[in-house]
Amino acid sequence: MTKFDASCGLTEKTIGAIKYRIKTLLNGKHLPILSENVEMKLFFEGRDAWVFNWELLKNDSGDPLNVICIGVTVKLKKEFHGLNIPVRYRYLCKVKMVDDIYRSVISIKEEKIPSIPEPNL
Repeated sequence: MTKFDASCGLTEKTIGAIKYRIKTLLNGKHLPILSENVEMKLFFEGRDAWVFNWELLKNDSGDPLNVICIGVTVKLKKEFHGLNIPVRYRYLCKVKMVDDIYRSVISIKEEKIPSIPEPNL
């Protein structure tokens, strides 16, 4: 597992477009919706309640630039932990590259995060 940055052979513009599309898809379909007043406050402040961590995963197919596998860990910022929703999600995203980087085909699958046992004190 490596960082998803220009060292993987893609340009910064391509990586930015892929990240933007994945964030948009996750916010629209996969992540829980926060209350309207919280969403409006964040919108007017130009902020987001989620922190995205990106990693380039080993590709199963033979062509490394045709299909890109990306692991995305999404964490809820600490100030929103009182909203009674899960605070961490993990997704496996497969991006099939096409000529137009803004129309690449993206499939998203949620991965189960193993629970961390509480330490016995």
